[in-house]
Amino acid sequence: MNIPLLSVNEFINLITPKNDQTTEKAGDNIHTARYKLKKLQTKRKNKNFYDSVFDLIKLTIPEIDQEKQFHILLWTRMAFYLRTRHNIDTNSMLNKYLSWRKTQGKIFTQIANKDLTKFINIDYFILTPIRKSNIEDFNCEWFCTNSDTQKKSTKKITSKKRDVYEIYGRNNVINTISCLDDATNKKTIDFLDRTTDNNSKKYISYRSRDELYNELLIKHNILPSRATFKGIASHLIETKYRGI
Repeated sequence: MNIPLLSVNEFINLITPKNDQTTEKAGDNIHTARYKLKKLQTKRKNKNFYDSVFDLIKLTIPEIDQEKQFHILLWTRMAFYLRTRHNIDTNSMLNKYLSWRKTQGKIFTQIANKDLTKFINIDYFILTPIRKSNIEDFNCEWFCTNSDTQKKSTKKITSKKRDVYEIYGRNNVINTISCLDDATNKKTIDFLDRTTDNNSKKYISYRSRDELYNELLIKHNILPSRATFKGIASHLIETKYRGI
């Protein structure tokens, strides 16, 4: 992951209002007493603030604990949520995000999951309202990237050949292979044989796929439909005739 992380504890401490910065004056006992009292009250107020914010976060992410870490894009998203829904001042988190975005994060335009199957514009990601429908974003491994990574990933996924079992169903493919093996072993269908070439197609046929399907249906009770068989046959059978 190439995004800075913060624990829940660190996030809440970051947005917690700071203690009063008034300095004590030496020898001023009245001022010192008032200062200590105000500091104690602020401390108690901040403790209540911490608990309140933690409860709000836990309502959104029930399985969370204080040491759980998320990257700052998710915390920025949470900061917008707390600000707009609960009127909590989260400027310190937003400033931390902006500081990162102007430095280490300036080369990135998108956020992606680890499988490179989901790409989201960073600005869109942090401004997306937190809802039950997208809470899984907090359980996903994300990293920052740019549009070039998406182009390469999309090209790779597009160029990947789909498996014949995935396209036509495992049972259909297995039954077709079983019928073809039975037919070639027993020589029950003319002009159908196994290939001797070392290629991906195991069988060779000098008949149309429709004719071959009719024979397999009658003699070997093939189960897939005609259309499904013809699709499977295009992966398994080398057809040696013209006009198909």
